[in-house]
Amino acid sequence: MKRLTETNFFRTLREISQENISPDTQLLQSEYEEFALLLFSERAASTDKATLHDSLEYTLAEFFDPTMISKKKCKLFY
Repeated sequence: MKRLTETNFFRTLREISQENISPDTQLLQSEYEEFALLLFSERAASTDKATLHDSLEYTLAEFFDPTMISKKKCKLFY
């Protein structure tokens, strides 16, 4: 279930948030693209839709965890 949250994308987001550093937007974009590819490959390969749904819910909760990333830095994605 933690496969998506253990990607470089999530690691970088945690690092940015914890160390309060400015992100390298090109690196973040590249890591996001890798994350998206993994996400869609998980969806395509999944035969158990309930497990996939649970995994996506977990990933979403981790992404919006207030300790994960500050609101100010979330604005980078909008």
